[in-house]
Amino acid sequence: MTKAEVLADTRAVSAVDIVVQSAGAFSHGSTVVVTGILRLKGIDHGRPYLHYGRFLDTWVYKEAHWVCITSVTTPMEKAE
Repeated sequence: MTKAEVLADTRAVSAVDIVVQSAGAFSHGSTVVVTGILRLKGIDHGRPYLHYGRFLDTWVYKEAHWVCITSVTTPMEKAE
């Protein structure tokens, strides 16, 4: 997908429910990587949908706050 297609798709969809079904965190110094599986339920052009995905978030502890510096989600066919 192009950037324009991703943005158009994001605007067309209304997320109703986002649930993290499983997650794990791995730390190294002031950096934590969180991986897991999520379920996304919502309405797209008036029709309900249910999607699953794997996610990976990278967090860094900086100036007394946790900051998410990157986040990636990859679609899955169904939860494993």
